[in-house]
Amino acid sequence: MEQYLKPKEVAQMLGVSEIYLAKMRNSKYNTDKDGTLKKSFLPFYKVGRFVRYKLSDIENHIELNMNKS
Repeated sequence: MEQYLKPKEVAQMLGVSEIYLAKMRNSKYNTDKDGTLKKSFLPFYKVGRFVRYKLSDIENHIELNMNKS
């Protein structure tokens, strides 16, 4: 079963603030000029008024960004 994380947990894993995650959920930050999603986009899910992230998405994001260095 997939594990879902709260923004606070994700922020701690990635070493960023919760405010940064909130900004990245805004479409003006996560889309290119042509309207396509940026490669750095971190998928999130809304459950009612709550935001959740899949652990597997976070792990993939970390792996992709580690390979860029």
